[in-house]
Order: sequence, then C-alpha cells, then structure tokens
Amino acid sequence: MGEVTLYLHIGATKTGTTALQRFLEQNFSKLKNESGVLYPNFHDAMIYSPMREGHNYWHGYYFENTDGSKDIELFDKCILYCKQHSLHSIVISHEALLVNWRERMGRLAGKLDANIKVICYVRRQDHHLESAWKQWGHKFVSSSQILDSLDKQNEQWGGWRQTDWHRLLKPWAQNFGMENIIVRPYEKEQMPEGVLPDFLKTINVNWPEKPALRNDVNVNSGFSRDVLEFLSLNRDFYENLSDQRLHNMMNRVLDESYKKKPFESYGILSPKERLEILKKYELSNQLVARDYLKRADGRLFYEPLPNLDDAWEPYEGLTVERLVPIITKIMYKLYAQQNALIVQQNRVNFPPNRLLSLFKKAYRKLTGQ
Repeated sequence: MGEVTLYLHIGATKTGTTALQRFLEQNFSKLKNESGVLYPNFHDAMIYSPMREGHNYWHGYYFENTDGSKDIELFDKCILYCKQHSLHSIVISHEALLVNWRERMGRLAGKLDANIKVICYVRRQDHHLESAWKQWGHKFVSSSQILDSLDKQNEQWGGWRQTDWHRLLKPWAQNFGMENIIVRPYEKEQMPEGVLPDFLKTINVNWPEKPALRNDVNVNSGFSRDVLEFLSLNRDFYENLSDQRLHNMMNRVLDESYKKKPFESYGILSPKERLEILKKYELSNQLVARDYLKRADGRLFYEPLPNLDDAWEPYEGLTVERLVPIITKIMYKLYAQQNALIVQQNRVNFPPNRLLSLFKKAYRKLTGQ
C-alpha cells in the first residue's frame, strides 16, 4: 500500500472556495478513477459514493458531529479506502477552517497514517474586505463601516473581517509544521489561468483539459455597485448571516452586465483607504511571504499598490434612474420564466383528442374538404 496525502484546504473565504468545491463535486468520479484523488462524501456511509447536491461536505459532517470525537475514525476510514484502491490523495475543503476550526483539526496531527498538507489561499486585504462585505457585511453594516470592522470579534458578523494572514496561519504551522503549509496568493498576477488550474497543480493533479464549471452553477458571483446597494438596502430581509436568498435570486435573474468579473475591484474603498488597510497588514504579509513562500523580498502580492492619484469617485447612492432598470429586469425575467412554465404545463395537460381535432380542422381548411 502506498503513501496517502491528506490535503486540508482551509480557505480563506472569498478566494474561489465555492468554485473549487463545486469542481471537486462535479468531477468526483473522474478525480477518483483517473487522478487518484478522493473528495470524500461525508453525507453517505459510503464515503466513495457520488455526491448529492451540495459542495461543502465537511461542513455538514462538522455540525452533525460537533465534538469531533469521530474525526480520527472517519479519516482513518478514508485513508484505508485510498490504500486499498491505489488512491494517493484525499481533499477536504472548507473555507471556515482557517478562522474557526483550527483547534479541532489540530487534533489530527500525528494521529493519522498519512502526510498532511494544509492549503490556504490568501487575498490582498482591501479586495478581500470588499468581497466579504458583498457576501456578508452588507446584511449588517453600510460600506462606510468596513474599516471600523477590521479584525474585530463580533458574533453577528462571524469571521469575515479577519485578514491578518500570518496570525491566522500560525496555529496551523504549530500543529502541522511550517513546511507542510502551502500558501497561494489569490490574485490574477500570480495565477493568470484562475484558481481551478492553480489548485489542481497544487495537489499534483494533471488535468487533460482546461478545468471548468457548468454554466448553471452558482459560485457567489460578484455584482455591480448598484446591485450591492440594492441588497444592502434590503438588509432587514435577511434572517441571519448565511441567508443567501436575495443574492441567489439576483444571480439567476440579472444578466452579465450587472455582474463583476473575477479579480475586478468593487470600487467601494478609496485609494487612501486601501493604502491604510495595506499599511496595517504590511508586516503580516511580509512574514507570510518570507516564512511560507521563502521570498526574501517579503512581497506577498504582486498587484501594484494603490496610488492616491488613482481615478476614484465615492459612490453617490442608488438613484431612481439606476434602480428602475434593475427592478424591471428582475420582473421581466420572472415573468418570462412564469410564462415558460405555463406553456410547459399546457403541453403536458393538453388533451390528445383536442390536438387531433385541431389537426383535422386545419387539414380541412387547407384542402377545402
């Protein structure tokens, strides 16, 4: 039996984690059968069975087994299966591991018959905070409060503001060894082909074609500033931090003109605010670059720093002129979907004898009989 490597993909949030998990889910069988990689199905007693709908399988298992007493037994089961079926790798992916569950995962150190590698993608703090506000922060605070929330502990907001990467990685390095921590900067300059090829390369998988997701997959798309403000103004609608109903609806009904491209800035923070944020984390970023990436220059991110003279205008608010087209597009898309369902239903329920009668009537009219 060969050695098995357990890859713990721990985040961070807002670094393409949902896209990665969706890819692992969609390609479960191909990864297992052709690449020797197991993405365990923790929803099923048979961890090697194809996935049910969903993408983050450790998440569900975690909340069903909150004390962690079955973790080692579960991972031993995964490792044994891999050895018996000549698989060389196991991938666990959950973006909240970095901040919330490092202590629990640390109990695995030295207890498993596998090499453990920890993968963490880190994003430049100004971009990370804007993206986190898009998904979570807008439900509770205005965009003007982003800077006030840096690294503060607040149960309502969760850990989305924590971006001191060196501090967050330190306990993982202590548990598993710094040499086993793989840090990947999440920016276009350092992974021009995107996060999927980068991740596959990181886990030593040679994918024969360009990895991609189906077009119908929701991967937490970014939105234009006006759509973000629309969501923020509806913050009373949300039941909790994880409530994604409005976000998912907007993602389905709005076209690409209202969505942000990967790595594109939201433009929420001014150049001055960006520089303030990056100054705050300058030393932390340098330590990550030197300790984990062995970069003597201490440069973690390659994107040029903001310039105070960069063109930027503060957001003026959601005007009626910009709000009306958004509402209209939502209404029309829902109207079109409803009509399509009605047509489909009519086809299903259309009586065959009625259809035959219409054909006969049309034939007589055409032939004059």
